[in-house]
Amino acid sequence: MRKLLPAFPTALAGALYASAAHGSPPIVNRDAPTTCTVINQQDINNAGRTSVAETIGKLPSSASNCPPPPQASTQLSQFARDVLSVHNAERASFGVQPLQWSDVLAQHATDYAQELARIRQLIHAPRAGRGDERENMLSAPVGYSTFQMMQLWTKEKAGFVPGTFPNVARDGDVSKILHYTQMIWPTTTYVGCGTAVANGFIWLDCRYSPGGNKDGKPLGQPAYRPERG
Repeated sequence: MRKLLPAFPTALAGALYASAAHGSPPIVNRDAPTTCTVINQQDINNAGRTSVAETIGKLPSSASNCPPPPQASTQLSQFARDVLSVHNAERASFGVQPLQWSDVLAQHATDYAQELARIRQLIHAPRAGRGDERENMLSAPVGYSTFQMMQLWTKEKAGFVPGTFPNVARDGDVSKILHYTQMIWPTTTYVGCGTAVANGFIWLDCRYSPGGNKDGKPLGQPAYRPERG
């Protein structure tokens, strides 16, 4: 991505490993029941507490702001079919069930893609109000096809090895493969994506539910052997 877009730094996949340049990543219990309450370092500082658990107790629940649950869509655009085709081909290589398209997630993704195009930066959407949704995003020159954009994520497969997340990176740096791990995450069932165009670039956002990239969870089939580079 940096070779293609020197003016626009590539954001990491999922909110779990946000770039330090974009502020502290949210601090969450990734295995807790789904809520829409999000705790970050500033919340902890403001509350004068040193632990996430203490801070949560000082904050009101935002569960009422949770987005509606995604549902499978029956009428698919060519864009949606192309997104699903790439995702599900990768998932099939690990014996993972295919994703279904969600118009709810696609609308959320489209709304935020428009925001990305406005600010011209790859900054993850706030976790508040997103429930269990996670996201992948990118920007690419106008003229890139859906398949070409998806390939910017699938090429991360070369750095992936099966294991227990986050210990699934060939070189130990999981931040380089987080788009791909979300694409193949076995418990994710829905995806929806949207785009916006501005200043010669396509801004793409994809939302996933339930979100992946959770510590301590197995990822990848034992039989899988990545190509040697």
